[in-house]
Amino acid sequence: MQNALEPLPGVAEVEVNVSSGEARLRVNASEFDPQQAIAALAEAGYEGARVKE
Repeated sequence: MQNALEPLPGVAEVEVNVSSGEARLRVNASEFDPQQAIAALAEAGYEGARVKE
């Protein structure tokens, strides 16, 4: 997951919880496209969904 998300525009930090299969991102909102992140995860074989905190 980390390798799929880190290179994306606007991603400042990626934290992956391997046991839960979840990733937490810190992003620059003006540069980050959530749909691009979901697509990158799908291409890497993971299921992605946007969850806003």
